[in-house]
Amino acid sequence: LREAVGSFVNVRPAKAYPGVDAVRPETDVVFLRENTEGVYAGHEDRLSEDLSTLTRVVTSSASRELAEFACEFVEDGRGPDHGDGFTVAHKANVMRETDGRFREELLSVADERGVDADEELMDAFATKLPLDPGQYGVVVCPNLAGDV
Repeated sequence: LREAVGSFVNVRPAKAYPGVDAVRPETDVVFLRENTEGVYAGHEDRLSEDLSTLTRVVTSSASRELAEFACEFVEDGRGPDHGDGFTVAHKANVMRETDGRFREELLSVADERGVDADEELMDAFATKLPLDPGQYGVVVCPNLAGDV
């Protein structure tokens, strides 16, 4: 269905509402998850009884399209009231080519458009988010990371 309608981004808000018990009542984060590439769109193969592989696809064009969407999202004020930028959550320190390309394109487009963008390694982000969700507003992630 995502492919049929051209849905390249999955917008996932996470918000605590007044009057509803919440562990972190300050939670107001929007995740923008790339929706067409990454391991979910990769090609899996069982090469033997003992070996399976997965090819991960990340293109500059899809990453830039997501970056443009993220910039417009924050420029239009559609994100939480935490400023006018976004955080790129990634694992480019390990997945240098795929997450590295994703990270580079997101930060490059943000710079070209004058939008504030910072970055966080996904594992550090996953540790910090539940402890202090108020420090994040809009978070842009590759497909699998945004799903988790």
